[in-house]
Amino acid sequence: MIQVHVVDASNSFAYRGDLDSYFRLRHEIYVDERGWQDLSRPDGREIDAFDTPEAPLPGWMPSR
Repeated sequence: MIQVHVVDASNSFAYRGDLDSYFRLRHEIYVDERGWQDLSRPDGREIDAFDTPEAPLPGWMPSR
């Protein structure tokens, strides 16, 4: 079963590992696969101006 989790400033601490994986996957897709080198970061995470602590992020993940 898949559950939808909304991650925001109030609960992001509980999803720290998931968020790190999410930003690393974005880096892999946009920088490595699509070649958008302007987005390249030394930490291997694609984070932009919209990824603020206040921005809610939907997350689809298997039931825990």
